[in-house]
Amino acid sequence: MNHSILKRALLVIAFTLAALNLRPALANVSPLLNEIRADLGLSAAAAGAITTVMVLCLGVLSPSAPVLVRRFGLDRTLLIALVVLTAGIALRSTDGVVCLYLGAAVAGTAIAVMNVIMPGVVKERFPTRIGLFTGIYTSALVAGAAGSALMVPLEEGTAGAWRPGPRRRSRSSPRCCGTRTSSAARPRSSRWSPAGTAGCSAAR
Repeated sequence: MNHSILKRALLVIAFTLAALNLRPALANVSPLLNEIRADLGLSAAAAGAITTVMVLCLGVLSPSAPVLVRRFGLDRTLLIALVVLTAGIALRSTDGVVCLYLGAAVAGTAIAVMNVIMPGVVKERFPTRIGLFTGIYTSALVAGAAGSALMVPLEEGTAGAWRPGPRRRSRSSPRCCGTRTSSAARPRSSRWSPAGTAGCSAAR
């Protein structure tokens, strides 16, 4: 009895966590676009193409989900999609523009598959509570998308870094460095000078 309850609870938790992760990878790009552009030197159109690649994957690759379910089963397909989603997010966070777009495509592929099979998980695993778990699924989707707004304070808390590792110098950095250098190079009137002291002594 206790084992059955624990198994059911773990299933509900896993289902909810999977639903929560369907939207952040797609929605958390927009709040960070300015930082991504400054870091990689992208134009506005190139930066907007990051989400465009993911949306295209959602539309084009969604029909592959039923094929994968017939081949691997519902649970295995969901597990594979979660692993692929994790790999896509990790790849997107590595260095280089190519990795950025490739990771976006990989993550978009996983989301496309999960969008199709998650309602099937509700029907297969919770056949007597379809309404309840459809509501949980929808709420988790909304919560995951809303949680993407946390990317802005998290970015500010990591000194403006939108990904792990050392931050690249943005295009504005040389100007800032030049400003600091120029200010440091200017002579300071309050600085002590032996010549100045000698002049004062001669005047007296």
